[in-house]
Amino acid sequence: MATTKTARLVKVKATTNNITRGIINFLNVRGHYAFRVNSTGIWDPVKQVIRRPNSPRGIADIVCCLRLKDRSAGMFLSIEIKNAQTKDRMRPNQKQFALDIAQAGGWPLVVTSYGEFLRWYEDQERGGNL
Repeated sequence: MATTKTARLVKVKATTNNITRGIINFLNVRGHYAFRVNSTGIWDPVKQVIRRPNSPRGIADIVCCLRLKDRSAGMFLSIEIKNAQTKDRMRPNQKQFALDIAQAGGWPLVVTSYGEFLRWYEDQERGGNL
């Protein structure tokens, strides 16, 4: 008699960090390639300054290459997390980054919760994109 494992849903606090990790895990498990972008400055104790990373100002929290349904090509997706519970808002340089992605043919996405991301993803699947 074969047994099947079923996924357990685990209730976790909806912090921005947890939303980000959940989205990255979701995408990578489904064969896409997603990673978190660290755009926070890092303290350099030798020079006594905060070093800025080499990433562009306003870069999204998650960068992803989506595997499209027909697998003929990938699609660039940037995801900015703005947690609804913290009432976080897009800064001008983040809006510009999203606009630059859209103008280059990519998909900029701003989500306020994990559930909102899942609804967007399911819409893309239903539309035949993924």
